[in-house]
Amino acid sequence: MCPVASSVACLEALVDRDGHVEEVTVLYSIPLLDKAAIEAVRGNSSRPRIFPRD
Repeated sequence: MCPVASSVACLEALVDRDGHVEEVTVLYSIPLLDKAAIEAVRGNSSRPRIFPRD
């Protein structure tokens, strides 16, 4: 049987204008889950909301 770990991880991600993750920083987590948490964030993309400047 495989061991199972669960926890809360807090990460900070820098996302470019196209929604691609440029940089990920782990703010807190357990080291066992750091790699999986970073890969989960890097695997996502989004459409950032850009507000016009006045």
